[in-house]
Amino acid sequence: MRDSIGSATCISDDLAITNILADLKHYCDCKGLAFGKLQRAAYAFYLEEKAYEATWPTILMCVDEVRHGQPKQEGATNINITKNQARRN
Repeated sequence: MRDSIGSATCISDDLAITNILADLKHYCDCKGLAFGKLQRAAYAFYLEEKAYEATWPTILMCVDEVRHGQPKQEGATNINITKNQARRN
């Protein structure tokens, strides 16, 4: 029997993503959707999002600046969270 994400069995991130993609492929087959076409569109959308997000200062960069007393970027606010807390969000 194949492990699922909701099982108590610990599985790797790679296997979890592989299972999700396989399930999406099955869904597309059932609904008559073109998985390859949708995957290419999703990848193009991902690249657009990634390029847009690269223009934003990261929360960790802001935390480091506050912690080390470096000047904030214009418009940045002081935040009181640790790097571990930021990674959990």
